[in-house]
Amino acid sequence: MATPGGITYEQSLELRPSKLAEVVGGELRNYTKPPREHARVLESLRHILWSQINRQAVDVWTTSFSLLIRTEPTLTYREPDLGMFTKASRTLRDRRYISSAPELLVEAFHEHPHKGPLDERIADYEQVGVPEVWLIDVTQAEWKRLLRKDGRLVETDTLRTGLVAPTLFPTAKVPLLTLWATLEKAQIESGYKSVR
Repeated sequence: MATPGGITYEQSLELRPSKLAEVVGGELRNYTKPPREHARVLESLRHILWSQINRQAVDVWTTSFSLLIRTEPTLTYREPDLGMFTKASRTLRDRRYISSAPELLVEAFHEHPHKGPLDERIADYEQVGVPEVWLIDVTQAEWKRLLRKDGRLVETDTLRTGLVAPTLFPTAKVPLLTLWATLEKAQIESGYKSVR
């Protein structure tokens, strides 16, 4: 189905890939399912954010959207772990792709990122103008903030405890210890030891 230059945008509309796949540089990339604690931390984060925002104006989505990075010269779309969008700025293309930068993206990862190199993802998020990215290291129970500066996403904060909030949604405060408690509970259920 793919052309010699890779999967095109038009061809992608006919694909029915699993939610464990992305197209990067025209190539379909399948990735492994993350461990249970990954999903639990993201569910907890979504719930915390969702409970503190104006739901008429803002959406919080977890792994249920495809972020269009580019269609030329080759197609690239990503499946971020979590995104916050103002409904007024969100643009949906062909009922399949979000084609506008979310106000916040979150990626959770482990020792071995299940979606491939993190630096490639960050570069793609820079390209579409994402103003803020949170990186949640599930292995180390650590949170990092990257903010857009001069066209690049630059790390500005690294924390293990405290309250954090998205820059553009400052009232949506997230207690990091609550996320780590969720993580610890999921690890116990899975038979893993605590990282803290």
